[in-house]
Parts: sequence; structure tokens; C-alpha cells
Amino acid sequence: MMTNHLKQHNHQTGFTLVELLVTLVVSAIVIAGTIAGYTYFAQQYQVLNQRIAIDRDVLAVMDLIQSDIGKAGFKAYATDNPAMTKADLFVGVSGGGPSSSMWFLYDDYKDDGTLYRAGVNYYIEKYTSTITGTERNILKRDLRQCTTPATGCLEATSTSLYAAADGRGEPILDKVTKFEVQGLNVKTGGADGTYTGVFQAIQIVLTVEAPRQLEGKDTIISKEFKFITRANNVSIVP
Repeated sequence: MMTNHLKQHNHQTGFTLVELLVTLVVSAIVIAGTIAGYTYFAQQYQVLNQRIAIDRDVLAVMDLIQSDIGKAGFKAYATDNPAMTKADLFVGVSGGGPSSSMWFLYDDYKDDGTLYRAGVNYYIEKYTSTITGTERNILKRDLRQCTTPATGCLEATSTSLYAAADGRGEPILDKVTKFEVQGLNVKTGGADGTYTGVFQAIQIVLTVEAPRQLEGKDTIISKEFKFITRANNVSIVP
């Protein structure tokens, strides 16, 4: 009985060298595929996150711009505030091609209820990053109070309400590679019309880069946005 048991035991064998090598090769292929798949999906996740970040930042700015343009030309008629000077509406904006800034007016109220005439300037300003040392563009919104509204209002006759050291407006969007403004649908009518010759809508094109490069790649995600906003008061007032 002992002899038979030993014979059976001696016939039990393990993996051969070839089998081990095949197993190692297959395992290496599976692991390499898993790593490659993880890297790909990780990069796609980064791309998605950066696109979402761009959308979030730009949509907030779009809401602000649309709100301002929607009020362009608004005069508080129930008060003795002077008439709006239409020559000061959408200064720098052309209907024949894009420009990189715009200026317009509307009456507004401060938090304490004081009525004032606001001048709003959207423009691009270059600056050099203190971290990377690279030059890039930032979109600014300069909200100003007109000092002599009865005789018109431009930057020279207004004071900034943004309490920055340079008094040149509030940064609202970073890494802007394109900011184009174009006027649409000029209002027609008699020469004495309140807003005859003023644009009734503004088209804006924005291209914005993501805040950082994709990890492991020299790739920067960017997106372009194009929207049209109506100057409601210009359209309504005869």
C-alpha cells in the first residue's frame, strides 16, 4: 500500500517553465491594457472636468453681460434724470466687423436707493501671470458713475465704482483668447427718434481656455461661445 501511494505522489507535477512564461506574458498584456485604459479614461475625465469648468465660468459671465446689455439705454423716466445721450450707447461697437470692447449707459439705483447713471465698459486687458510668467488676456467689467450725465457720459467723465488699486474695472474672466463684439439690427426711424441709429442687439463671441493643461500633456482645452443679446430698452422706446 505504501508503494502505490508513493507512486501516485511521484506522478503529481507543477507548472512547466513554458506554462509559467505564457502566464507571465498574458498577465503583462492584461496589466498593460489596464494601465492604458486607465490613462485614457483619466485624461477624458480631466477633459470633461475642464470643459465643465469653462462652461460654469463663461455662463456666469454671459448672464452678467446679458443683464447689462438688456438695460442699455434705460432711463428712469419717473425722475428728473437727464435724457440719455444715444451717442454714448455702444461706443466702439461696429456693425461691419468685430471690436474688442464696448461702452454703454443705463440708469440704476445704488443699494441705498440713490439713482445714478451708470456707464459700463467691457474690455480685454493683457497681464503677465506671476506664477508662469506668461502673458494672457483677462476680460474686465468696469462699472462707472457718470459725473455729468446731462452732457453725456464717457470714461473721461465718469468714476469707477470698482474699488481696485488701479480703478480700471473688475476682472470677470481669465484666459480669454477671443472677445469680439458686433452690433446688429440698427434701429430705424425719424432723425429725432430717441434711439434712431443705435444697435438693438449685440453679438458676442468668447473663446476661453481651461485653467490648466491636461496632466501629462502639453494640451490646453478651449471652447468658443457665441450669443446674441437684445438691448430691450433701445428696441422698445420710440
